[in-house]
Amino acid sequence: MKTTRPARIAENPPPEAPARSFLVRHRTLWPALLIVVAGGVAYANSLRGVFVFDDLQSIISNPAIRSFPTPARFLEDGRPVVFATLVLNYAWSASNPWSYHLVNFAVHALAGLALFGIVRRTLELPAPAGSCGPWAAPMALTIALLWMVHPLQTESVTYVIQRAESLMGLFYLSALYCLIRGHGSPHPRRWYVGAVASCLLGAGCKEVIVTLPVVALAYDALFLAGSWRQSLRRRWGLYLGLALCCGLAVFRFAFRAADAASTAGFGMKGVTPLQYALTEPGVILHYLRLSFWPWPLCLDYAWPFVRSVDDALPALLVVGVLLVVSLVGVVCGRRWAFPGLAFFCILAPTSSVVPIQDAAFEHRMYLPLAAVMAGAVIAGTWCWNRTWPLATGRWSSRALGGAVVLAVAGFCFLTVRRNADYRDEVVLWRQTVRCAPRNARAYGRLGAALVHRLPEDAPAGDEEALHVLDQAIALKPDDAEAWYNRGTACARIGRPEEALRDLDRAIALRPGDADAYYNRGNIHLDAKRYAEALHDYDRAIALEPDYADAWYNRANACAADGRPAEAVRDYSRAIELRPQDPDAYYNRAVVRRRLKHDGDALADFEMARKLGRPAPEELLRSLHPSAEGFR
Repeated sequence: MKTTRPARIAENPPPEAPARSFLVRHRTLWPALLIVVAGGVAYANSLRGVFVFDDLQSIISNPAIRSFPTPARFLEDGRPVVFATLVLNYAWSASNPWSYHLVNFAVHALAGLALFGIVRRTLELPAPAGSCGPWAAPMALTIALLWMVHPLQTESVTYVIQRAESLMGLFYLSALYCLIRGHGSPHPRRWYVGAVASCLLGAGCKEVIVTLPVVALAYDALFLAGSWRQSLRRRWGLYLGLALCCGLAVFRFAFRAADAASTAGFGMKGVTPLQYALTEPGVILHYLRLSFWPWPLCLDYAWPFVRSVDDALPALLVVGVLLVVSLVGVVCGRRWAFPGLAFFCILAPTSSVVPIQDAAFEHRMYLPLAAVMAGAVIAGTWCWNRTWPLATGRWSSRALGGAVVLAVAGFCFLTVRRNADYRDEVVLWRQTVRCAPRNARAYGRLGAALVHRLPEDAPAGDEEALHVLDQAIALKPDDAEAWYNRGTACARIGRPEEALRDLDRAIALRPGDADAYYNRGNIHLDAKRYAEALHDYDRAIALEPDYADAWYNRANACAADGRPAEAVRDYSRAIELRPQDPDAYYNRAVVRRRLKHDGDALADFEMARKLGRPAPEELLRSLHPSAEGFR
C-alpha cells in the first residue's frame, strides 16, 4: 500500500513580487499630465488674447449667442455644435474673451490626449516585423507633445472662432480612438456607438468630417482587420453609421450652398476648379514647410491663384509623387503609408478641386499636422535606431530624448511668441501685412484696428489709419469696407467733407450697410443738416430695426430740429433696446421737461442718476421743489 508523502515546505520561498510604483500602475497618467502641462505652458498667454477677424462678426456682433435659443434655432445654424459652445461662453463671460480662450485650450488638450491614445495603441499592435514594444509610449508621447505645442496650431486654438476646426478635430480623433478600443473589447458595440456619436458631433462643427469614413476604413484594413473586405464584413454597421453622419454634413453644406456661393463651391466666381487644383500643390508644400519650420506665420495669406500649368508644375510634381506613393503603399497594405493617406484625405475638402475664396489658411493643418508629426517621429526613430541602436546604448536613447526635449521646447517658445501677437489687433495685422504685402484685406483690417483706436475727436495729424486704408483701396478699389473705415477715420480727425465722400462710395458699393448710413447721418447731424441726418438714420433703421445707436441719434436729431414728441418716441425705443444707457434717459428727461411733462422728466433724471449721470441740482429744483433726494 502506497502512502502519499507530506508536502515539503521550501526552505527559501521565492520573494514576493515588488509592488509596482504608482507611475508604472498608471502608465497613461503621467504622459497625459505632461501633455496637458506642456500645452498649458504654451497657451497660458493666449487667455489674454482679443477677438480678431471673424470673431468680431461671429461673437461681438452676433445677437443670436446672447440668449439660449430654441432647438430649432440651433439646427438652423450651419455649425450647431460650435454655435452651442459660443452660447455657453457668452452666458459665462459675455464679451470677455478669456473664457472663450479657455474653452479652446480645453478642446485642444482633449484632442492631444486622444491623439496620444491612438498612437500608443497603434504602435503596440502586433505587426509583421514586430510592434514597437517598450518604445510605443515614448514615441506616442513625443508625437502628441510636438503636435500639442506646435506653433502652427495657434490659429486653431488662439483664434477663437476657429474652434470649429479644433472641435471637429477632437471628435475626429475620438471616433478613431473608439474604433481602436472597440476592436479589442468584449463589448465593441458601445465603442462603435461612441464613434458614430463623435462623427455626428463632428458633422455639427465642420464639413471636413466627411473624410472620416475613408480614413477609419483604411486604418481598420491596415492595422486591425488585415484587409478592406474583412473590415467591411466585421464592422459594416459602424461604417454605415459613419457614412450617414457624413451624409448629413454634406446635405447641410449643399443646403447652404446658395448662401455660400460667393465664398466656396463650383459656382464661385473668379476661379475655376482647375485653377484651384493647380494652386493647392504650392499651398500643400507651404503647409509641409511650416510643419518643420513654423516661422513666420500669417493669419491671412490672400494666396494668389495659379492660372497656368507651367506655374504649378514643380509643386504639382512633388505633391503628386507624395500622393502616389501614399496611395500605392495603402493599396499594397503597407502600414507606413497610412500617415500620408490621412494627410491628403483630411486636406482634400479644402485642398483639392472645390474652389474656396481663400486658398490657404493655417488652421486647415490642425489634424493633418498629426499625420506629419507621426510620420516624422516614427521615420526619425527608425533611422536613428538603424544607426545607433537604442536597445544597446544608453547614450543613444538619452541623445534622442534630448533632441525631443529641444524640439518641444523650441515649438513651445514659438507658440508663446505667436500667442503674444493675438493680444493686440494692430500688432497682429501689422505682422500679417509684412507676410502678405499684396493682401488688401489685411491692410483693411489693420486700418480698421487703427480707426478703432482713434478717439472721437482725434488730432488732425493722426493719419496713420488713412495711409494704411489708402494702400488697401489701391490694391482693391471696390473694397466697401476700406472705404467705410476711411470715412470713419476722416470723421474722427476732423475732415467731414472727405468722410462724406468716402461713405458715399462705401454705400454705392454696398447699399445694405447700415453702419455706413449711420455714420453719414452723424456727420450731417454735427453739421446741423437735420433732414439729411434723419434720412440716413431712417435708412439704417430700415436695414437693422434693432439698431439702438441709430434710434438714439435719430432722437437727438429730432430734438435739435424741434420735434420733441418724435424725439421722446425714439429715445424710448433706444431705451427699450439698451436699458442701461444713462444718456438716453437724461436726454429724454430734457425733452420731456420741454414738453412740460415734469413727472416723467423727474423719473428719467432719477434713472439717469442711478446709472451714473446725475442732473444739475438747479434743474431738478426747477422741476420739483423737494428734489433734494436726487443728490
